[in-house]
Amino acid sequence: MSSNTVTKRAYTKQPKVVKLISKEEKKELLSVLKSHVKTIKRETTKAQKEAEKEAKVAEKAAKVAEKVAEKEAAKEAKVAEKEAEKAAIKEAKEAEKVAIKEAKEAEKAAIKEAAKEAKKAEKEAAKAAKKAEKEA
Repeated sequence: MSSNTVTKRAYTKQPKVVKLISKEEKKELLSVLKSHVKTIKRETTKAQKEAEKEAKVAEKAAKVAEKVAEKEAAKEAKVAEKEAEKAAIKEAKEAEKVAIKEAKEAEKAAIKEAAKEAKKAEKEAAKAAKKAEKEA
């Protein structure tokens, strides 16, 4: 039952239905459209104003946050400065201790050296006295 013939379909355009509108209906439709346009304009202006208000609020919040951040940074800087000052004082005290220790050691060494020199001088004096006794 298969046939090799191709059947062509005839496509026809659907007829357009045009409704005639009376003047009153046109006026009514126009007034409805105008009212819709007005409400849409009002809504868009409201939305725009709200967006501007929100932007201002956000800007103020950003400024406040920036001030808070600056205060925090200043506090941290002060804390860091105090810590650095404490560290410098600590280092100075340690350096002072080391310097005192070295000065004491140098003083001890000088005393030992002076004692040695005194002993040498005493020995020399004793030798000189012995020579003087022998000569006399």
